[in-house]
Amino acid sequence: MHTPMRNLACWQCGSDLSELPIPLSRHDQCPQCFNDLHTCRACRHFDATKVTECFEDRADPPVEKENANFCDFFAPKVDAYQPRNTSKSDAAKAKLDALFGASEAGANGRSLVLALSASFFLGWIIFPIVWTVGHSGTGD
Repeated sequence: MHTPMRNLACWQCGSDLSELPIPLSRHDQCPQCFNDLHTCRACRHFDATKVTECFEDRADPPVEKENANFCDFFAPKVDAYQPRNTSKSDAAKAKLDALFGASEAGANGRSLVLALSASFFLGWIIFPIVWTVGHSGTGD
């Protein structure tokens, strides 16, 4: 008999999957985003920080972690949904804000960093030109 699993959410969109029967079939898809559910990304053995990305040593992890697979060790992960950051820079900024705390000076600090970066790069462009002009044709 199939029983529903409470608190199960789609690994891709986070929609509630508690009404789906367990065990999940290789062909099951999220009713909201239609992504496959029997995937490494939705498994409790999946860990992106490991080289093989799987805690189950006997498993033969597929190359595509987001596609349906035939893994016999698949077990649905309740907290598989992890909202993705829009970019690596956003993730880095979020970690810095969490570490040092977000402040009102954050925007001013970013403006200062951009200004210093621009002046540094302009210095590398302008200095050789000025040096070349100042030292050309002097015969020294």
